[in-house]
Amino acid sequence: MNFIKGFSNLAGGKDLKEIIHGASITFVLRLAGLITSYIFNIIFARIYGADVIGIFALALSVQGIFTLLANVGAQTSVVRFIAQFGNNGDYAEVKSIYGKYIKTLLPLSLIFTLIFYSSSSFFANSIFKNEMLVLPFRIIAFTVPLSVFFTINIASLRGLKEIGKAFVFQALTPVLNLIGITTITFFIVKNYLVPISAQAITSFLVAFISYILWKRVISKKNIDNEKNNAGKTTIKNILDVSLPMLITAGMFYILGWTDTVMLGIFKTEAEVGIYRIALKIALFTSFTLSAVNSIAGPKFSELYWSGDRKRLKTTIQNSAQIIFYATLPIFFIIVFFNKEILWLFGEQFLKGRNVLIILSMGQFINAAFGSVGLLLDMTGNQRIFRNAVVLGAILNILLNALLIPIYGITGAAVATAISTVIWNLKTAISVYKIFGYWVGYKPTLKIIT
Repeated sequence: MNFIKGFSNLAGGKDLKEIIHGASITFVLRLAGLITSYIFNIIFARIYGADVIGIFALALSVQGIFTLLANVGAQTSVVRFIAQFGNNGDYAEVKSIYGKYIKTLLPLSLIFTLIFYSSSSFFANSIFKNEMLVLPFRIIAFTVPLSVFFTINIASLRGLKEIGKAFVFQALTPVLNLIGITTITFFIVKNYLVPISAQAITSFLVAFISYILWKRVISKKNIDNEKNNAGKTTIKNILDVSLPMLITAGMFYILGWTDTVMLGIFKTEAEVGIYRIALKIALFTSFTLSAVNSIAGPKFSELYWSGDRKRLKTTIQNSAQIIFYATLPIFFIIVFFNKEILWLFGEQFLKGRNVLIILSMGQFINAAFGSVGLLLDMTGNQRIFRNAVVLGAILNILLNALLIPIYGITGAAVATAISTVIWNLKTAISVYKIFGYWVGYKPTLKIIT
């Protein structure tokens, strides 16, 4: 009852109202996206089985490496820069920053596409020891520039707090994938290349649509180049912020994909497929954290750079409370109904029950720590966050290398859960040292401060 009363009072704060409103929109859109994603994966699993899901996952994992390098941390730095200037109404500078990202990163992404395509045989035969991976790698290589372009557009929309427009793609992408896979499979041919081909087509469509949405949004803003003196932010300024974020994003990629890649090296594609389905379900545990972070990033940046530290503290601590209480029931549902959930994908996926429970526990603890990393990124402390995630990534690699050969997919889950807890703990301690307060959930923390 005390929490409900506190939550009612909590909604009166202007900043938190904005976060709750934005997070609610994001939650609904992400939920729609998650549901369509699960429907996609269920049908995908029923049609093609764990082996093809494994091939699909490994192709996306390697594509993700090249996309990550080509993005140069843009997925986070774009939000920060555009939120900073957009909040002041300096839309000429916003448009200038967007143009600099496009002119810098798209040519770079074409270089990485060429490298990926030419090295496809090496990755397939020398690393994963599977000739069947060559063609999926070559097909997905062409989506690197599309993914970079899409990332810039979506991050720009988020920076301007156009949350609804930014996250409509959460639902759109799996729907388009599902339409592509089922149409090709049932009317043309059933082949292991169909899912990755549908993914490539979808990448083109969502990149194009995201650009149209961005153009519509920015065209409605009042842009006065003379008044705002556009061009204050140089490419050097962008890289100074983006490069540390690239390292952080790279470490997050390692945290998110090391288990999958190492399973592909040491185990079969079927085990990779079972593991990826369990991981996708487990990620739903931290679903609320993602929803809140999507709107909280620009708000944290706005409050910090305007010097209003008291409002920042109240906003981030109350956000942590909301994340925790919204995450708790999701965690229990996944843990207690893990068998029923996995059965939807097919009987062979029931082998992932223990994996699902372990990964869900790791994601629950991740959510309980709150928006610790986001706070550091949005307040100029990205290097500190980077160091914490580097530690977690290194630990993740070592634990996966140690545990997967012995315990298989269960070992991968344990490695991922432990490394997630460690980097969150280190980040939370750093936030406490810098800001003087604990960000994550505390049972003794009053919801109104």
